[in-house]
Amino acid sequence: MATWNLLYHFLCASKDEVTLTWSEMGEIVGGMPPSASKYRAWWGSGHSHYDAWTKAGFDFKDLQMGKQVTFYRVKFN
Repeated sequence: MATWNLLYHFLCASKDEVTLTWSEMGEIVGGMPPSASKYRAWWGSGHSHYDAWTKAGFDFKDLQMGKQVTFYRVKFN
């Protein structure tokens, strides 16, 4: 089971933009759930994994489900 606070800490220590492959992200959080590769809605708000990157001040772009994702630093209001 993934531990999303590990992604939060990783992103807090990252530069303004970081691209992670699925395997790299899986190493950080302890394994990616299959739904992250199958359902775009998984990446939407209202989930603990979404909170991990937004609380760290990041959003994502260039999502290639099952392959890689790029997180970039933003300011949320």
